[in-house]
Amino acid sequence: MFYLFYGDDDYLVRRAGAALADRYAESGAMAVSRLDGAAVPWNDVVAACSVLPFLSAHQVVRVAGLLGASARRRSASGDDSTKPGASPPAVVSLVQALPETTILVLEEGPLQSANAHLKALAAAGLPGKDGGEIRECPLMQGQARVAWVRDEVARRGGSIAGPAATLLADRLTGPLWPLSNAIDTLIAYAGPAQQITRGAVEGLVAPPDDENLFHLTDAIAAKDVTRALTLWRGLLAGGMAEEQALAALTGRVRDWTLVTALKAEGFPEPEATRRLGWNANRYRMVTRGCAAFARGELPRAYQALVIADEALKSRPGDERPLILDLLVFTLATRGDPEGLRHTFPIPLLG
Repeated sequence: MFYLFYGDDDYLVRRAGAALADRYAESGAMAVSRLDGAAVPWNDVVAACSVLPFLSAHQVVRVAGLLGASARRRSASGDDSTKPGASPPAVVSLVQALPETTILVLEEGPLQSANAHLKALAAAGLPGKDGGEIRECPLMQGQARVAWVRDEVARRGGSIAGPAATLLADRLTGPLWPLSNAIDTLIAYAGPAQQITRGAVEGLVAPPDDENLFHLTDAIAAKDVTRALTLWRGLLAGGMAEEQALAALTGRVRDWTLVTALKAEGFPEPEATRRLGWNANRYRMVTRGCAAFARGELPRAYQALVIADEALKSRPGDERPLILDLLVFTLATRGDPEGLRHTFPIPLLG
């Protein structure tokens, strides 16, 4: 039987594989093989799938990253069984020849719909009518994420107030690993039979800096000046260096500019993500941001960042907070960057 779980949320992918191991491996760890598909030779994967189970009705073979390692091996002539990865036909042949006692589980990162292995498996009618599944595991967002928090807290023997669940889901975005760890911490803090409150989440779960930076750039794109300034000052108050925050802002404006240029040239999303080396989730997130900028506004944003960098390096230290505040204000209002230069001119030497 064959299963493939893939997507941006590594937590959901791994949990799906673990759930199958729990279901089919009656003798526990003895009936489960875990392989790194990006490191082990292909013939080791084939051999693992041929092993008969011991003290169990099934042998579960969990392979991580196999299709990712196989991405450049598109033809049967390119197969070398002594190296990691395999061509689409080789993967299909392995799945079709699986013994009835073998449960093969492939655990992958993001895969494009045009992925050659996905297309080959679909063309072969796999996973087939006898069972198995191919499932994408995207990042959970919105109410689905809040519901997952509530369900997971209950599954682990705790309870959580509605506002606390919403805050926790909003505070830790991205893959569910950090959120899962936070749930364990909050349950231990609340104690047996006690409910996790919003105050507990506020006190124990701090959003990571990269999440704050995401919300900051989101506020800038939305022209929400008040929220952008609040988030910016929060980052600096939390200990982030001015140059670090400035570099992160520069990176996001660069991303917006790259996507805008590719869209202007008519590149479809799959080709654009390939050229950029991004996954689809990142591309779509950046696309939402760059759509908020009119023609000519992103070049002016770049100019504002350059002027702010020069001012930070040349003006007195007590002016640094003002320079950064005015930079964020300029970006969020799509203001004239020359206003920064006039307010904080570079001192003349000599």
